[in-house]
Amino acid sequence: MRLFTRRQRTEAEVIRHRYRGQLVTGPPALRPPPEPPVDVPSIEVLARLARQAERPMAYVPARAPGKDEFHVDDFGVRYRYLADAGE
Repeated sequence: MRLFTRRQRTEAEVIRHRYRGQLVTGPPALRPPPEPPVDVPSIEVLARLARQAERPMAYVPARAPGKDEFHVDDFGVRYRYLADAGE
């Protein structure tokens, strides 16, 4: 009998699965926004901003060590959520 242990999914993996229909994958826009990104407290807040602005959420893998970035660009403002991507 073989027992399999399921690996705990990272926060970023859970988010990518939950919001897969709203995400585009790739680097941020070629031109950075004029101001630093506005960090939001949760992915739910970012998803709400994306819906209100009628914009997709972008997914950028591990730009910061151990953190995947999800962001929404809205008229020169970049809203960002950093999710735990594991090690």
